[in-house]
Amino acid sequence: MLNTIICTVTENKPAFISHQLRFFAHCITPFAIALFILINMGCLSIEHLQKQLTSAYKNADFTFNAYKQAQPSPNIVLLGSSLMRQPFFLSDRNHSNYVPDNAHYCSSLTIQNILRARGLKKAVVFNLAIDGAIVSDEFLINSKLLRGSKKPEWIIYGLGPRDFIDSLISKETRTVIFDCLLTPSDLFSSKNPFKMTLNERLDLCMEKLCFLYDKRKQLQTIFANRLSSLTNAVFSKNSSKATKYNIANDETASTDWNDSIREYRKRYRTFNRMQFEKQKMFLKIFCQQSQNKGIKVLLVNMPLTKQNIDLLPPKVYADYHQAVIEVGQMPGVTLLDLHNTDKFPNAFFRDTAHLNAQGGHVISMLISDALTSKTKSAGIDGLASWWLAKAYFAQSKPPDIVILGSSQLGPLYGADAFVYNRLVDLAGDHRSYTIEHDLKLLLHKSWHVLLAGLPGTMISDQFAISRALFSNQYKPKLVAVIFSPSDFLDSTHCSVTTSEPFIFFSKYNNHLPLSRNLVNNMRSLKDCNFQPHNYQGSVSSLNLGIPFERICPGELVIGSGDGYFFNDDTELYRKKYKSPFSLQFQIQLRYLQELFAYLHQQHIPTIAIELPLTNSNHILLPETFWKFYKQRIATICHRNNVDLWDTESIWNDFSKIEFCDSAHLNLRGGLKLTRPVVLGIAYKLHCPIYTCNGNAGPLVPDRKDIYSKRPGISLRLQ
Repeated sequence: MLNTIICTVTENKPAFISHQLRFFAHCITPFAIALFILINMGCLSIEHLQKQLTSAYKNADFTFNAYKQAQPSPNIVLLGSSLMRQPFFLSDRNHSNYVPDNAHYCSSLTIQNILRARGLKKAVVFNLAIDGAIVSDEFLINSKLLRGSKKPEWIIYGLGPRDFIDSLISKETRTVIFDCLLTPSDLFSSKNPFKMTLNERLDLCMEKLCFLYDKRKQLQTIFANRLSSLTNAVFSKNSSKATKYNIANDETASTDWNDSIREYRKRYRTFNRMQFEKQKMFLKIFCQQSQNKGIKVLLVNMPLTKQNIDLLPPKVYADYHQAVIEVGQMPGVTLLDLHNTDKFPNAFFRDTAHLNAQGGHVISMLISDALTSKTKSAGIDGLASWWLAKAYFAQSKPPDIVILGSSQLGPLYGADAFVYNRLVDLAGDHRSYTIEHDLKLLLHKSWHVLLAGLPGTMISDQFAISRALFSNQYKPKLVAVIFSPSDFLDSTHCSVTTSEPFIFFSKYNNHLPLSRNLVNNMRSLKDCNFQPHNYQGSVSSLNLGIPFERICPGELVIGSGDGYFFNDDTELYRKKYKSPFSLQFQIQLRYLQELFAYLHQQHIPTIAIELPLTNSNHILLPETFWKFYKQRIATICHRNNVDLWDTESIWNDFSKIEFCDSAHLNLRGGLKLTRPVVLGIAYKLHCPIYTCNGNAGPLVPDRKDIYSKRPGISLRLQ
């Protein structure tokens, strides 16, 4: 081209001048081409560096590289946009202070821990969700990353209407993920589903190879704007008067909720039917591709607030919902439809579209339910938590008194076995007739007392149980929370979210969904084919069994002669107490505050009772811990109007013969423990005061009538 121009210019020039100019043209052309290539390569390098510094590209690159390097290779992958990224990050961060920032966090420990606790011991969950991703982007991720040794067993794909229509995205080829994953060679592949003409493919190829060509429109816009500014500066008389922007009127200073409304109003501004049909096609190809590779897909229609759905053009959500249902019926695809569910009130959202930490935990539970139902039978019927919920809702009105605690409530169950000389079946027997007897003598009330003891629980579990069982419409007259340091410290306890009670109860935020679940899903336990539990050696039924163990009536019972042989478990508690001032301890203290605050909010009178321990257990924790522990417990109780009863300080006559191990009382010790429990309840409910031997004190119930049922009982209970 340059040579042609020179020839034209020199057509009428002297021969020697024409010869020199042609020689110059031949010499300069290679340099011009080289300069053009260098400019483009330099600009491409600068652009690549800028992309590395841009948060969207940086986050995508980090996530993709983290997945490629993940060891062991994840077998469960989360896909989607920020709808899938943020809730699981917030949920994990709510349970641990060691979670990094959102841009550098690619796990979902909440789902992973729940699945492992339910028997999927090898579950490894990786969050591959990228902010702003659309369906065609997920197709690329599936094609490029989820293959070979990095092929997972499950894809959990959460999507919403924005994944199909987004007015802020001009074409599916203009996204960050498309730019990161698609190569020029892919543009001309016969397997490429991005339907483009030859000119469009050449354009994209040139844009990836030639910076100046890619930025031609931006360069034209910049040149036009600069020319316009220059013209205005020369000819406009008011050019010196700059327009001032009044930041006080800037609506972006409002809350996240309003920001979200403005953002999605822009994203839903117009409904592009062609864009919608393309993304629907990509979703079908995505699922078909996964099936061909042997990957199972859990399609999650993510919950949205009514405010967000109302921003969509008329009938668009219905079209989207119908498309998701159609794809959910494809082979190898399971649909979890969370549209119009009462499980996600506005309090579970951080804005109109994104769930907060609490919503993230609830959806983690629902996803885990869906996965376990498809992989391995993990029925809840027969778990200790299930039996407890069943006992609580067994009657038309709630129990009058509920006593919360861990396996250390086993001796209270055993007190009935000891006094009434009967077998206490831990599947169905959750009442304390001994405590009911004493309360009737003191308060002249025939009250129903429910023992809510579960094996392996911590304070966080008591909070989950309270949220699920107690509400304004169905609540007890009083709650007693019984605890010891092991309810705050347990180094053998993996995480807050891994315990049986937390997994069972935390998906319910009031009593109605749980009671309906028990009614709708109850099935005959005769068909469950439970295996008998043989507790041998030092394992006692007073420990209430083992977490996640399915028990059948008659298999786990406390007899009137059980629990008298002492088992030295000091080494076990030495491991549990290994880190007394750990983060776990601080988290459980926070849950104690939340538990008492919730009970106070529900106007449920509450007492707290600290259990006695043997001296061998007590000395495993340093005195500095005990001082801090008792001070913090007392402060939290005082703040929430909770009466605190320290049995070690008030009843210091528990001896070693009343323990079956270093932390659990035996049957005789359990009977003695009923005394502070009864008096604590009576005192909280304003029991009358009487005078005995000149000393004022609470009325002590006379138990001669029930002791007569067991000749030979001689306990120093006064």
